[in-house]
Amino acid sequence: DAHYMTNIPGTFACGNALHVNDLVDFVSEEGELAGEAAARYALGTLPAGKGVPVTAGEGVRYALPASLIPGEKAVLSLRVTAPGRNRTILVLADGQVHAKRREIRLSPAEMVRVNLKPLPAGTRQVEVRLDA
Repeated sequence: DAHYMTNIPGTFACGNALHVNDLVDFVSEEGELAGEAAARYALGTLPAGKGVPVTAGEGVRYALPASLIPGEKAVLSLRVTAPGRNRTILVLADGQVHAKRREIRLSPAEMVRVNLKPLPAGTRQVEVRLDA
């Protein structure tokens, strides 16, 4: 989920144990975020419950995390399905543009990361896709 917790409560996964990262910096960042979440879990301050599901739409092979928590910032990691130039990655919350990022060049072999502002309360679904 958005806190790097697996479907086993209190068990967290990040870095290359979660998905193949291109840069060790991404692995380190995910480790820090997962560590913070594990500490919050141990203290009982990590929000419980299911988050908003994230789906990979047109042109996106996968997106992680698989769910986001409304009201909390997140980093979305994704890979595209095919090489492309001058494309925009769209993050849609209930069909409305929540974030967008223009990329000059995209490659399936390279991970793209998008920093997200908190989702509005009541958001039911998130889709990540490339522009038409």
